[in-house]
Amino acid sequence: MPEAIPPRQATELSTKEDVLGRATTMGGQHRVVQDLFAYARDTRREGRALSEDALVQERLLDAFIDCEIGRLFEERNERMKLAGQELTYETAQYTLWTKKSALRVAGFIHDVVGPFALLGGEDPCAPLGGVFGAYWQQAVLELGRDGITAEEASAAMAHGLGFVWAENREGAWPSAAEYTGFSQAGAVAQAGAG
Repeated sequence: MPEAIPPRQATELSTKEDVLGRATTMGGQHRVVQDLFAYARDTRREGRALSEDALVQERLLDAFIDCEIGRLFEERNERMKLAGQELTYETAQYTLWTKKSALRVAGFIHDVVGPFALLGGEDPCAPLGGVFGAYWQQAVLELGRDGITAEEASAAMAHGLGFVWAENREGAWPSAAEYTGFSQAGAVAQAGAG
């Protein structure tokens, strides 16, 4: 396990209550990633620890890196505040990073644990008493928490960097239908014609 995340004893694993409301705090995220490392190390499939699988190792490192980047942003902001420096885009950057990182880490958890990662604590099949399921739910809820959405954080960061963020981002990127050539209306029309 990487040294930046100190190891904890098995009795210190997160509980569902530990995770609630903390998906985008770096401390909360680090704790869940610690639990994920412990789960991968202690869970065996076909006689081997999950952590021996190359894909699992990659996802564990991805989760660790996401947490560390967030921690570095947080540390930078604290040092700037202590030095009396003005934070322009930095706070919005940290907010945007943590909101999106929570979802990425939830995805990494799903990749390692599988569909059981989505189960709540009341389900007997939920790993670690539903910690991963609680984190997944919180990661989704955190996108609009604190009164700022990811879109608003992006706009604030752009403003801090000195460029204008288009208010109406519609059409900035092709829709899934334009990108894939598939549209729901076209599929319905085809189904009705057949």
